[in-house]
Amino acid sequence: MEVWNTIVNAFKNENFGTLLQAAAIFCIGLIIIKIIMVATRHMLSRSRIDSVLYSFVQNSIKVLCLMILIITVLGYVGVPTSTFVTVIAAAGAAIALAIKDTLGNFAGGLLIILNKPFSKGDFIECSGVTGKVQQIDLMYSRLQTFDNKLISMPNAILANNTVINYSGAEKRRVDVCIGVGYDSDIDYVKSVIKRVIDSSDYFDREPVPIIGVSEYADSSINVDVMAWCDTSLYYDAKYYLLENLKKEFDHEGIEIPFPQIVVHTADKADN
Repeated sequence: MEVWNTIVNAFKNENFGTLLQAAAIFCIGLIIIKIIMVATRHMLSRSRIDSVLYSFVQNSIKVLCLMILIITVLGYVGVPTSTFVTVIAAAGAAIALAIKDTLGNFAGGLLIILNKPFSKGDFIECSGVTGKVQQIDLMYSRLQTFDNKLISMPNAILANNTVINYSGAEKRRVDVCIGVGYDSDIDYVKSVIKRVIDSSDYFDREPVPIIGVSEYADSSINVDVMAWCDTSLYYDAKYYLLENLKKEFDHEGIEIPFPQIVVHTADKADN
């Protein structure tokens, strides 16, 4: 009420000519704001800023320009603008405190849109949630899981935690560890694995696949297999490799051992 009374008293004390000049300044200001908004839309359409930010940027600029115009007009007619600015700042602080979690999501959305750690269509993992990005908004991002669940994640979580982007690169490496018996011929095992990889169009010839012994385990010699493929074919390539290694090993008589427990019992002496 104090601010309103100050404004009313200021207008009472001003002459008619000053009020007309203030009205003219206000109208000219509105025209300038309209020109600024047209220029802003033109620049946004030619920029690389994500389209999600368009409306936010335009509305922010418009509100800021209107606030500057109103404060300028009030100062011209003699209204103490310091009080007006103080009221706006206090109201803004109160609103920010009340919606701090929402503002956190909003800030996270801006960071995601500007930094682009992932894009629509990417397959990502964050905080135990895995899925394909369906939509990125300023507050929430929507993921679709393999079993067709839709998950809305707050952008604050995505911006402040580790995000694994499985679609970030064009190529991915399929890693498989397979165990063979200690009596197996390692060179022959490696040749069979290489034959399985070379017989498929899923895998790239460059970089060259890596096949090597990685561990002498309790019941097997473990062999690492690393082969590159297109990211979009990753799961097809992995399933193909696992299935056909088993088939080829069976055909070639290569044993894939499994843990076994041998129990020895002693015969009790007859009483």
